[in-house]
Amino acid sequence: SLVERFSGLSNGQKELDSDFSIAGRVKSKRASGAKLRFYDLVADGVHIQLACSADLHDGDDFVEAHDGIHRGDIVGVRGCIGKTNRGELPIFPRE
Repeated sequence: SLVERFSGLSNGQKELDSDFSIAGRVKSKRASGAKLRFYDLVADGVHIQLACSADLHDGDDFVEAHDGIHRGDIVGVRGCIGKTNRGELPIFPRE
């Protein structure tokens, strides 16, 4: 599983060479400042967190892209995996 495969990452470390695509329904959305958004997705009964950072976002439309996403929407993302500073293992989307 992804958790087992990437559990050795240090807190705050991102595996920038990894590339994952995932789609799911947004169960919750929260912001941490202007340049960071967190989403909890559910796909096939599995929960995964997205940590969306303006630094990793392709393009200049970070705020506009995330303002249009709401709870209940189905979204698809592509990005790398890493660990947050709190030790969680989310996907960090690029697109």
